[in-house]
Amino acid sequence: MPRNNIARLTNTDAALQELKVSRNGYTVTWMRGQTSPEVSRVTFEHSPDGVTWTNLGPGTRVTGGWQLAELSLPFNQNHYLRARGHVIAGLFSADGSWFESVRMFFLKPIGPNVDLMRM
Repeated sequence: MPRNNIARLTNTDAALQELKVSRNGYTVTWMRGQTSPEVSRVTFEHSPDGVTWTNLGPGTRVTGGWQLAELSLPFNQNHYLRARGHVIAGLFSADGSWFESVRMFFLKPIGPNVDLMRM
């Protein structure tokens, strides 16, 4: 059965992203590039177990991604970081999807005054 008005689009490059936590636990950054869709309304969340999440706040747009600063993330234990962003799509932008990235992290104190010295 013939079908009309159907197309398939294929990306030739990879969709890249990187979710990272600064060494002092002060800043989280979600970098997105190449064929990754542009997201908006980005939020960051934190979890000690990957099940129960606490909102850290909305991200701020930076070149190539999103960032949230002035945090005080925990040291000496495994924790999870999640970034979520909304993508507008569909006819007349009437639809959308959520993209997310999750990363487990472990922060080690940098020096004896790590809580006093935020970089």
